[in-house]
Amino acid sequence: MVVIEAQWVLPEAQNAIEAIRASTDSPLAAIFITHPHSDHFGGINAFVETAENNLPIYACYLTLTSIRNDSEGFISQRQEAFGDDFSNPVTLPNQIVEYGDEIEFGEVNFRILEFPHNESLTMTMPYLPEQGVLFSGDLVGNQRTPVLREGLTAL
Repeated sequence: MVVIEAQWVLPEAQNAIEAIRASTDSPLAAIFITHPHSDHFGGINAFVETAENNLPIYACYLTLTSIRNDSEGFISQRQEAFGDDFSNPVTLPNQIVEYGDEIEFGEVNFRILEFPHNESLTMTMPYLPEQGVLFSGDLVGNQRTPVLREGLTAL
């Protein structure tokens, strides 16, 4: 079982964990964090606490450093707003990925795609080439346009 994103708050993560347990006996093998916005990692500690071993948490270097430094102030704002419902301290990614990396979990192969300066500072997109499945983070949404607040503008 590989989880993409760790939910915004701990209660949402607990709901996801319960749904996963109801549908599979597979242990949690890893988490991917696509970008450094807190709605994608605020519930991470709930997943870490349920892991059977040292859980790999994948993110790109820019996402790791942004979370570590709270450079946008997202973590401090969310901890103030949500209190005990937000991971504190936030468990940091412990596996750095780069564009083109390939990671195997059993018979499933993930290829890492990376797109900087868009909806966030960067967007890591785990891609399953054999299945034709892309986990696009917030870059692509159903009937909505992403806010490109951290994108670059043309000169």
